[in-house]
Amino acid sequence: MPSRPDPLFAVAERLILSLYDGGVLSPAVLERVIASLAGTRWETRPGSHANDQRSLPEVVVSVMMPGNALDNVEQDYAAVIDHIVGAAKEAARPARSGDRRAPGKPRKSSAAPPIENDDDPDSELLEQLAGTRATSNKKPKPSRTGRNTRAGSGFNPLQNAAPPRKR
Repeated sequence: MPSRPDPLFAVAERLILSLYDGGVLSPAVLERVIASLAGTRWETRPGSHANDQRSLPEVVVSVMMPGNALDNVEQDYAAVIDHIVGAAKEAARPARSGDRRAPGKPRKSSAAPPIENDDDPDSELLEQLAGTRATSNKKPKPSRTGRNTRAGSGFNPLQNAAPPRKR
């Protein structure tokens, strides 16, 4: 007795082929779609074709392996699906008992990265982004009006506003 077709596969096939026909199917999008539908029986025989008469395995292989010839479509298709579904299952696996952080979240470093005290504008930007300030002998520059802004006061678009000049 033949097995019933997988309804989830039919949905996945229509979704992938419609994204492909629409021109918005990229490797990142395809990876997300396949990973979110990891419970699908991907070995099901495809029943639909894209507008250019490509089947689902041909579309998946051509998107994920663009420089690869379509000689071994079935093997390449199975390898791509196994890789993506395996990675999705690995990410869904619960964390070990000693590791209480959520899966996929990076560990926070305990110390800020060392910042060199250069007069380079890039180093100042890096200091601002890191949230640390290297001690310096420089005094803060006064604003054009001679008033210093309070630290943490935020951006004020009207701080140095002047009426428009007449011609």
